[in-house]
Amino acid sequence: MADQDSGTEPVVWMGIDIAKSWNAALVEHPDGRRQRFRFQHCRIAFEPTGDYHRPLGYRLLREGFDVCQISSVAGARYRDAMFNSWDKNDPKDAEVILRLLKQGDLPAAMDAAVRAHAGALFVMPDDPLMLNIRARLVEIAARNQMPDFHWAREFVELGGLMSYGENLRSSYMAAAAYMDKIKKGANPAMLPVEQPNRFELVINLKTAKALGITIPQAVLLRADEVVQ
Repeated sequence: MADQDSGTEPVVWMGIDIAKSWNAALVEHPDGRRQRFRFQHCRIAFEPTGDYHRPLGYRLLREGFDVCQISSVAGARYRDAMFNSWDKNDPKDAEVILRLLKQGDLPAAMDAAVRAHAGALFVMPDDPLMLNIRARLVEIAARNQMPDFHWAREFVELGGLMSYGENLRSSYMAAAAYMDKIKKGANPAMLPVEQPNRFELVINLKTAKALGITIPQAVLLRADEVVQ
């Protein structure tokens, strides 16, 4: 039996009751707080760090857990996109790893949506990785005959049905001009805050026809661009 007072580092204690359908877990923190939760399937991911991850990874795999490694390069790029920072921060790193793990499970999530008879796919602009995997999203939606709506025209250019949102290219150009002013000596504190000022509606008519959807003429006339 482990001795709680034998070490100098705070210890988090965890007990798991394994069952056929559900597993019940109890976590006790060093300050005495307890958390209870139940889970059915558990997926674990971590970023390789030297050789420190190997003992844990081997042990988890040997015990039958679903384990995967997250690329440190992908993690660094994603962390920079999420937090606009390269600082070393363990809570941020854990958040990045979790988000990348969930993105890797995208096909399973889409399969669940199809089984639930979802009528459409709406991709929200709350995750920078979505733009990087836009080809996969569009392909999965097309394969399942699911109308898809997005927040950037880049999705529609690859075959998505429709998008409405800021023009990312214009925003990037504006950001470059902003940085150029700073590089030339402008005081960032004196520069005005700039927000996107160009929003556009883009419709892919070819995708609409493939889905058997008729876009009203009034909507087509309001579109900034119609992809034929």
